[in-house]
Order: sequence, then structure tokens, then C-alpha cells
Amino acid sequence: MNGRISRRTLEELRLRSDIVGLVSEYVDLRRAGSSLKGLCPFHREKTPSFFVSSEKGVFHCFGCGTGGDSISFLMQLKKMEYRDAVEELCARAGVEVVMEGGRDDSDTVRAMFDQNRFAADFYHNLLFQKGNKANTYLQKRGIEEDTARELLIGFGGSGRRELARAIAIEGLDVDIAVESGLLLKRKNGEVSDRFAGRIIFPIFTVTGKVAGFAGRSMDDAEPKYINSSESRVYRKKNLLYGLNLSGRFIREEGKVFVVEGYTDWLILWQAGIKNVVATCGTAITLNHFRELKRIADKVVLLFDGDMAGKKAAVRSVSPAYEAGVSPLVFFPPGRLDPDEWVRKAGVEEVRRQLEGAKLLMEYIIEAAMKKFDMKILSHQLDYVRLVGKYLKNVKDPVEREIYVKEISAKLDLPGDEIRKWIATREGAGRLRYGGKKTEGDMRINFEEALVGLLLKYPERAGIEGVRKALSSLEDSELAEIGQKIVAEAGETGTNVESSIIIEVKESASRASRAVLVYEQYFPEEREENLEKILVFMELKRRERKLARLTDDLREEASDGRRGEILKLQMELKKEIEEIRKNL
Repeated sequence: MNGRISRRTLEELRLRSDIVGLVSEYVDLRRAGSSLKGLCPFHREKTPSFFVSSEKGVFHCFGCGTGGDSISFLMQLKKMEYRDAVEELCARAGVEVVMEGGRDDSDTVRAMFDQNRFAADFYHNLLFQKGNKANTYLQKRGIEEDTARELLIGFGGSGRRELARAIAIEGLDVDIAVESGLLLKRKNGEVSDRFAGRIIFPIFTVTGKVAGFAGRSMDDAEPKYINSSESRVYRKKNLLYGLNLSGRFIREEGKVFVVEGYTDWLILWQAGIKNVVATCGTAITLNHFRELKRIADKVVLLFDGDMAGKKAAVRSVSPAYEAGVSPLVFFPPGRLDPDEWVRKAGVEEVRRQLEGAKLLMEYIIEAAMKKFDMKILSHQLDYVRLVGKYLKNVKDPVEREIYVKEISAKLDLPGDEIRKWIATREGAGRLRYGGKKTEGDMRINFEEALVGLLLKYPERAGIEGVRKALSSLEDSELAEIGQKIVAEAGETGTNVESSIIIEVKESASRASRAVLVYEQYFPEEREENLEKILVFMELKRRERKLARLTDDLREEASDGRRGEILKLQMELKKEIEEIRKNL
């Protein structure tokens, strides 16, 4: 079936599809206000944090972050392609699938995956040709032949156009090979291989499709690694190397080790540590943590033991806690990377030492102590500032209290003072909604609430105050959704929410979450709801501005100026507290 599924088909499917009936086949749902809730089918949990809105046809789990519409639910539950999920739902709802002409995204995506698989097999065959220097390199790095065969490791060839010629002979689309990053196209139209002369690591999706590649130089030439370019099938922020193989071991162990290098992953896997994944040439992201939270109770960052590895671990605090993950961390001794450590110490010693992994926040609290002389009062203040910068990300009250007590003991300072100081850094942008706390600890984010309201009532996107608020959204995903609402709100006959969840696929989870957050926090529809959201957003902006000003002037401003700023802050907090009481 060629072409793309028509918008008319998707709109009719949305109107006739029963998301509650679909989800109820897999989840025991119970009424929770205007929505329904149950145990999430995408991650392990004991307390329900999975919500479904029958009115808007969306679901969202506040524990693992998964969300979307009926199509998204079926795709993720059954690991289906987009078109296959739509066709199954249409068959269930009695909706005729009408196609529009032309090649669509799904056709291109299929072609990209097919070409990537062709390239992976081609590179893999080159690796095992006689006299190949790539085999010598792998042996030197301790990678066994069986491992190379199991993981489809390859060699990019000695020439500049070996893959390009094979693609031409096979009659494959060169433009798609260029778009996916297999080939490079010069101004004169000539194409050449992107990964020539390199060891090739195919990067798979969780369903076993080849999404892209990493090519490593064998003589330590720079750049050491070349990765596939970002495309419709290869997005580094979403992919984890090895997850297609290690997923079942991670679920069995309830724990996952995260490394930064492909070779680190290979050596650990080969040594028998199977519950491991690697990032694909990027820092670990929010999406990575969300994915890992679904399948593991513990996430251990096993980064290089040098300063770069330690800094990379510390930078992961914000995305980890935003995803609801409290990560552990372990650094190999002697500034080794995990690959070297396993080969030097042996796997049994590595396993033994890994049992001593610490919570990342615990590591930060201890490491920060070494930077300052705690006998000097100004150093104590600098210490609290540094640790508070990371501690404000910890939302779980029990976990935060543990850290506060630890810091309090180290400084011989009352815990209340530390709590107050951290509160001044956080602002009041996130508040619990007016209901029972769930496992995911739903907190009201007023940027999210605004987008949720507009998804329900897109006609309000034309209000001047709303447009101003949307233009200042800090969250890029919400800003993208907001822009689409404004763009489509005036189109007659267009269901804005359906359009966004269908077309902005990467933002579907945020859109569904926004609707459910709004519904849970504002169970009754009132005119003043929008006003409250806009006022809180404005207050949040003011507090951020004042906090920045306080930071800038803390050292060099006069006592009078510092007092003025603190007075403004106190007045603002009183305003926020007063509004909070009325919500």
C-alpha cells in the first residue's frame, strides 16, 4: 500500500477509537477523577501512575514518562510500526484506510532501515576477508571473533567508494543513502563512503533494526569516532547501543550499567556482564534515562575514571532526576576506562567492586568537600552553593532529606537552614496537584498546564497574554507544541490536539502528559484557570530573574543593594504563597 495515510482517515479513527477499551485489554483501569488510572504496562511499579483520559483519547505514565494516543500505545506495547498500528486500530474501529498519493515518511524510513541493514552486512563481510588489518586491530583490543560476528561488527573498506559501488550495483536509492549518512555527496555530485577505513559498529533499535553506525579509526587519527548523521531513523538522544541484546538481562537483574564507549560495552558483554548499554557519541539524555527507568530499578553510571568521566557523570544529574531516576555511579580505579579495567582486573574483581557503587548525589556531596576548607566560613557557603546546585534536582522528599542531613552533619549547620536556602534556588514553578500523591509524584508545571489547557481549548491561543506566555516557554518540546497550536488553531475543521499527536510524534508523550496534568490539577473547568496559570508563569519568570540578579550581585554589591534584592524576593514569595492558597 503506497502513499501516506490520509488526515481524514486519522481524524475519523480518533473519533471512533476507544482508548479506554484498548488499554483495558492490557491494564486494569479504575476511575480517578475525570481520568482513569492503573499500573503502567511499560515499566514495573507497585503504585498506579498510569493515567488515561477518555475525553481526549490520550494516556500518560507519570512514572516512566511514556504517553501519547491509541496509536502510540499500540506501537510501544507491540513494538509495531506506525502504519501497522494505524491499520490495526482502523480494523478494530471499522474505519476504511484511505491513502494519499506520494512517497511518505514511512516509505523513506523503511528504505533507510533496509539500506542500513544492507550496509551492515556489507561491512561485516569485508571484516572477514583475508589479510584484513581490521581483524588485527580487534584482536589487539581484546575483541574475539565470536563477539564480532554476534554483534555484526564490520570494516569500512580500504577504498573511498566500496559501499557506494555496492549500493549502485544493488540498485538502491543513492539519495536515501546520502540522507541517512551512509554516503557523502560532493558539490560535483560524486558520492563517497562516509566510514571508509574504519571499524564499524552497527547501532540497533530495540527491535533489532539497524538505525545507524559508529566508525572508529584504527590508528587513533582524529576524529576517533564518526557517527551517522541525525536522520529520521538515527537520533542519538534516543538510542542506546546494545539495548536490543541486553534488554532481557537488564530486566532480569533489575539493574543496568551505562558506559560511554562502544568498546567498553563490547568488553563487558564479552566478559559476561550482559546488563549494560552505551551512549552513542553523546552525553546521556533525559530520553535515555526514561527508557532505562522502564526496565531497571537501578541505573549505574560506569564512566571513565578520569576527570572527563567524572564531569560527565555530574552533568547527568538534571536529566536523571527529571526522568525520576536516582542514579548510582562507579569510576574504575587508576583513571582507567571500563574496557581497560575489565582486561586488567578480571571480570570477577570488577563485579565485586561494582557492588560498591554510590549514589551520584552521595558522590557529589563527598567530592565537593575536597574542594573547600571547611574551617573557613566563606568556603562553607561556597560548598552549600555548589551542592545545592545539584540537590535542587532531587524531588523525592525522603531522598532529599537524607542528603540534607548528610550536608548538615558535615557543616554542623541546622537542616532547616539548608532546606530554606535550597528553596530559594528552586522557585515555585512546580507544585503538587490537589489530589493523592502517585508513584510518579505528579507536580504541576505551569508551562505544561498552559499547553494542556490549549490542547483542550485551542481557541484561547489567540489571547494576547497567552501568545506572550507561549513565546517565552523555556521547555523546547512544549514550545514546539505551543507554536503548532497557534499555527493551527484558526484552521476550520482541524482537531488541533489530534493533529499534534499525529504529526509531532516525538512530542506526543509531552502533549498527552500536558492534557492529563491540566485535567488532574484543574478537574473543574473555570474561566479563571487560564488566569491562574498565566499569573504563576509570570511570577516564575520574575523569581528566576531575581535569583540570577542575586547571584550576580552577591559578591560585589553593597549591603544596601543586597538587602533590597532580598526584600523583593520575600515580597515575591508572599505573592506566590497567597496565590497558591487560592488554587
